[in-house]
Amino acid sequence: MVACSTPYNAKGLMKAAIRSENPVILFEHVLLYNLKETIPDEEYVLSLEEAEMVRPGEHITILTYSRMRYHVMQAAKTLVNKGYDPEVIDIRSLKPFDLYTIGNSIKKTHRVLIVEECMRTGGIGASLTAAINENFNDYLDAPVKCLSSQDVPTPYAGTLEEWTVVQPAQIVTAVEQLCQ
Repeated sequence: MVACSTPYNAKGLMKAAIRSENPVILFEHVLLYNLKETIPDEEYVLSLEEAEMVRPGEHITILTYSRMRYHVMQAAKTLVNKGYDPEVIDIRSLKPFDLYTIGNSIKKTHRVLIVEECMRTGGIGASLTAAINENFNDYLDAPVKCLSSQDVPTPYAGTLEEWTVVQPAQIVTAVEQLCQ
């Protein structure tokens, strides 16, 4: 299972899925369809099992995927202005998790914030939290925190949707709390 967040990784992951001998589920977020990005004309294929280091940092690891990547990067700008240095990883692979990349980041930052658009109940964040606690608990200086959408149906009205989906200000607040 993979989730794309940019046109570049949508193309690379789709090619990898087509060429894979195993079944692959590729999630595309409808609100990302209008993104524009220059992608290379030459052939490229991305790994179905590798996360993408979006922004290196030292103070906290922020794990995200799909549309929340953009909310996290918006929050990262604010955090940098406040003196924090977040490491942002787009996990892309929802199953299996890239525990190598995630683990190396946790060993460096010792703090983890997971940001997802899924609801907390049954979301990817719960499985990712369990994997982190099972494999990297000794490296954590604070409990893993997961910001998820509220456990309610997503409303059609955009103003109401903002109340149910994680917003950049919530990410900033969570990082400030975890880094105290």
